[in-house]
Amino acid sequence: MENQNWEKSLVFQWKQKYHTPIIGFIHASIRSFDFRYADFDKKYQQAESICMPTKIAIHGHDAKVNLSTLGLPQAHIIDVEALRYLYLNGLAQHQKEVTAQSPLNILVLTGLDKNIVAYQCEFLAKLVKAYPKYKQAHFFIKPHPALVGMDRIAKKYCGELNYTLLDTPFGSLDFNQLDCAFIENSSTVAIEALYMRLPFCLMQYPGQFNLSSLIRHKHLFVKNPSELDHFFNHLSDSKAYLEEILNKEKDLFCLDPNMHRWQRILKGEV
Repeated sequence: MENQNWEKSLVFQWKQKYHTPIIGFIHASIRSFDFRYADFDKKYQQAESICMPTKIAIHGHDAKVNLSTLGLPQAHIIDVEALRYLYLNGLAQHQKEVTAQSPLNILVLTGLDKNIVAYQCEFLAKLVKAYPKYKQAHFFIKPHPALVGMDRIAKKYCGELNYTLLDTPFGSLDFNQLDCAFIENSSTVAIEALYMRLPFCLMQYPGQFNLSSLIRHKHLFVKNPSELDHFFNHLSDSKAYLEEILNKEKDLFCLDPNMHRWQRILKGEV
């Protein structure tokens, strides 16, 4: 459910013809300022309610917190399992320990916007210039699957880096050969890194809103090479912080593999 016009048309026609409940499911992470979901609480009190689903299904505490900032229609919300994220239960945890003698193996995960990808590469080039010790580090750059031209961007901006471009699917990477990740902040792959306990930080791009679904966790973000250097020097602290996030927000997503909530919905028990 994305509050698209075709969805409203579908809901209206469904209600006119079938007179039975219709559920809208927001399956992805919700950003705290995703205005597609703004003022839902008011829409249920206006004429537009005829185009709103009977109930809105959300997949955990994270969605509820972010929807609350936009106008949560409490009486119309139901909790369900996060179908998109059930696989998080099976992710192997990151085990590699950092040793002072070994150069870092750093996974770099980009987004789709070429301007932001270029900024991320420049960010790393500035890091290496300011802190020459990172010339010994190995940067494994994994571009967004739909990004075209990563090789040209890397050649232009990453000349001082010891880097390798990866086309391996994210789920096939050997994470225990990696020490940490540097992730463009709009990338939802940060959720996987969180559940894997892979130390990571998110690059905050100055030219736009912070698009991360983890925006509430301020210590995950870096704004300059100095902050990135601090992150690399305190990876054990980062790992502890990830545990703190997961312990504090145990219901970040509903991940019950038995899917009891969905079973009740499919039986009409809503």
